[in-house]
Amino acid sequence: MKKTNIIVTFANLKGGLGKRTLCTLFALYVRSLGIPVKVVDCDGQHSIAQTREKELQQLKNLSSGTDHVIADDMPFEVESHSLESQQETNSLIKRLKSFEGVVVLDSPGNLKEEGIVSLLANSDYIACPYMLDRVTIDATATFIVVVYRLMDTLGSAMSAKMLFIPNRVDSRFGTAKEKALFSATKLHLSQYGDVTPDVDYRACVQRFSSLSLTPDQLKTIAEPFGFLAARMGLTQDNAELKARNDGESE
Repeated sequence: MKKTNIIVTFANLKGGLGKRTLCTLFALYVRSLGIPVKVVDCDGQHSIAQTREKELQQLKNLSSGTDHVIADDMPFEVESHSLESQQETNSLIKRLKSFEGVVVLDSPGNLKEEGIVSLLANSDYIACPYMLDRVTIDATATFIVVVYRLMDTLGSAMSAKMLFIPNRVDSRFGTAKEKALFSATKLHLSQYGDVTPDVDYRACVQRFSSLSLTPDQLKTIAEPFGFLAARMGLTQDNAELKARNDGESE
């Protein structure tokens, strides 16, 4: 990992695409590589933060250990943030850029909040989940237009790369015509950024936790997230961050 700080924002203009799930699972996957991770939940519902809070409460109820012991076992910190204030979002970004590791952000499924532009403009990567249906494809196309217009406006001040993640793919369904359309969609999206291998539709992925990956989950996400990690340089040259993280955990 040549860059000691990477900011990855999961975003699209449509809800219900699995952003929260993929954001959490990607954070766990990166952490499994030995790289420090921080998650910031910027979605209006703060679903990731709420999930973590419930899981911590369950741990406290089941464990006789102290809060300090439980905190030490967390794979990463989850922080909530509202994008309603541009100034507060700018302060957040400044702080996140000092984090030595990977920052993973979940964004709202719209562009209404004032701080969303700063969030996208300061990301190193914009991970865009989509599903293979016409409504989602249209929303994704609109989102690409928005991002590229922002790039044109900001010029060299914005260097984010787009990454597309086909999510909840079930190859058992779809007519020949639909499958041809989906293949053409992937080819078209590849003109604007890298397209990962499919994230297959699996019940184990939907039943996720913010605390750990199950073997079945890891098997499902290994190929698409391994692809993402390679594109971000996370699978090579990350010895420095791993060593620093190992030292801090001793």
